[in-house]
Amino acid sequence: MSTAAEHRGATSKEPIKDHKVTWNYEKKLLVRLSMDKANMLQECYVDFEVIQDYNCGGRGEKITIGKVRLNLAEYADLRGEDGECVTRRYLMQDSKINSTVKVGLGMMQVDGDRNFIAPPLKTASVFEGFTGVIASEQEPDKLGRTHHSSLAISPYTSR
Repeated sequence: MSTAAEHRGATSKEPIKDHKVTWNYEKKLLVRLSMDKANMLQECYVDFEVIQDYNCGGRGEKITIGKVRLNLAEYADLRGEDGECVTRRYLMQDSKINSTVKVGLGMMQVDGDRNFIAPPLKTASVFEGFTGVIASEQEPDKLGRTHHSSLAISPYTSR
């Protein structure tokens, strides 16, 4: 796992609206991918974790909604419809509410030989048009207190 500061990041907290959150977060960084003797790119993972920050009556609680782990080597030779990134929706792992996250990944080779072989993009638990089940942004509890919820996503790369 890379612990370098440039390989870590976090979005701002955003409110939940209509059972979803939009971040429009972009992180650019250089990643070195290695090849084996057969010129196959070796695994290099990026991990995403979605955390709900739930405030109730002055006490804050953070709950992990789910995680997604993607192998960047699988994206090295792909281009999306716009020519820049591939966007897919993934079912988050370790999620109790079967939430999804839509991630766009774009890669551009800046150095080295082009004679690599990228592993095929694995089929993942991908859902189109699936809405996660999360409480609304503000919801009074039985005592009339208002709960505020927001989500943040933390990407980091690991090897």
